[in-house]
Amino acid sequence: METYIRFQTQLRCSDTGRPAGIFVAAGRVEDRTALPNATRDRLREVLTWFNRNLTVPKLDKADWRSLFWFRSDSQPVISRLWELAYLLEDESVFVSKVRTRQPGMIVYRDEHQVAAKPQRKKHALRV
Repeated sequence: METYIRFQTQLRCSDTGRPAGIFVAAGRVEDRTALPNATRDRLREVLTWFNRNLTVPKLDKADWRSLFWFRSDSQPVISRLWELAYLLEDESVFVSKVRTRQPGMIVYRDEHQVAAKPQRKKHALRV
């Protein structure tokens, strides 16, 4: 069974309230006016690599709340994600890595990533 990895932050997604993923967080950091030029340049360099090497899928409107997970065997992408994580952590945006074998209902898949609708948490029956 395949393992998937998600890099998420302590920041929250304004639409869902879930932890923001690494690319949402990178965009927020990049927008900071007080970001040191060296950090901004390195951040742009890393994000440019992702723009060239990672597909941004077009999701159906019904799938917009999907979470993106990276395939654990996609080492070039995982290595660059760690690089991005270290840049964010230098700007006080802490990144955690979550692993799963069940990311939810997969609505998109390519060689590096999947997009999956999260499964709803089952609540205990209250008596």
